Amino acid sequence: ILSAWWLSKLACIPRDDFQVCEKDILRGKSCKYLLRNLKGEGSFGKMARCVKLDTMDNVAVKIVKKRSTWSAKKEVNAFKRISILDADKCNCVKFFESFTYKNHVCIVLKVLDRSLQDFMIERRCKPLHLSEIRVISQQMLMGLNALKSLGMVHVDIKLDNIMLVNHRLHSFRVKLIDFGYAAPVSSVKCGTTIQAIGYRAPEVILGLKMDEATDMWSLACVMEYLFLSQHL
Repeated sequence: ILSAWWLSKLACIPRDDFQVCEKDILRGKSCKYLLRNLKGEGSFGKMARCVKLDTMDNVAVKIVKKRSTWSAKKEVNAFKRISILDADKCNCVKFFESFTYKNHVCIVLKVLDRSLQDFMIERRCKPLHLSEIRVISQQMLMGLNALKSLGMVHVDIKLDNIMLVNHRLHSFRVKLIDFGYAAPVSSVKCGTTIQAIGYRAPEVILGLKMDEATDMWSLACVMEYLFLSQHL
């Protein structure tokens, strides 16, 4: 049992004050959203399932911690750049709007199913068939080609950032998510430490120039994992 002295010390530890709760009404720029439930939590903040009150459609809202505001604004700028593309054709998650609620940046996105990471865990990392991997890869290649047309790179492609749309109705229909590190190719500096270790391209490790090929390496690592159920 902690003593009163230790409890007082713990109370003084600074925390990122997360001020959003279930049943809150989030006031966006175009409409209001009822927060139904808070789902996954990451270093950035939390994902929430909300209802758009004017249409009663379900949406996903990424609610970012205050300390990650700069990163969130960077992601919003990336979404605005790719919003000129057809989200369905380029296989990127659909972005609706962004706004600030209680000093948290909120990013409204289309609801998706689950990540390939969660999907593989659910099937106890049983490898996918080549025909299934081919379907996923083709969609992601279309997404990377769309980003290339805008002169952008994602630089954080991994199983966690590829989401199934609705696996029960549309087997292996996927979308690329999380554009927090996405940027114009020209602005990516040599020596920047990016990408998760299991997906990190040689040029990143060696501090060399990065371009669209950096994303291609990460996608190849995804394909390899889906086939072998282990990283290189």
